[in-house]
Amino acid sequence: AAAYASPRLNPEWVRETARHFDLGKAAHATLFGKGASIALIDGYDYATNEPRNGLKRDEKKERRDVAYEAGQIPLLIPEVLQVKAMAAAAKRQIDALVTAGTIDADPFTQMETEQVLVARVHGVLCRVMMDGLSLDGDVLSEYKTEGVSAAPDIWMWKARKLGYIFRLAFYRKVMEELKIAFSP
Repeated sequence: AAAYASPRLNPEWVRETARHFDLGKAAHATLFGKGASIALIDGYDYATNEPRNGLKRDEKKERRDVAYEAGQIPLLIPEVLQVKAMAAAAKRQIDALVTAGTIDADPFTQMETEQVLVARVHGVLCRVMMDGLSLDGDVLSEYKTEGVSAAPDIWMWKARKLGYIFRLAFYRKVMEELKIAFSP
């Protein structure tokens, strides 16, 4: 699976682009300062639902496709504003946790963000990309941009459904193999 999903390991790899990934990718790039750049697709009047400055629906789609081809994240103005609000909300929440003493520091400023690790585990090539890994390898942090409530009971259901708990165990296994961490 690692080789299939990696552009370096799979010569036939094709970047998967889909609108439902764009907001999350853009929020990660905004929060971490890494990743694909945002391509602003302007030219649409959202109040009247009409083209502005002569940009028609087909032209908007063409600009979107050009941005995808260039490895960028195409967003409309309201989406850029939403992404900025998402990243700002994450920073406010992190700051509140630091102020309350729940965590020592902002986990994404004290870490290597978007860290990729590759290891062989029982002969199988495994690749992981973590949102944040502390410099001592002791703390792993993830930033999730799900379109549902973050209430604990809803979040735990979503974490199980989408495999986040399994993913954490997989991350730890790769880290152990690389002698970065040890899980007793």
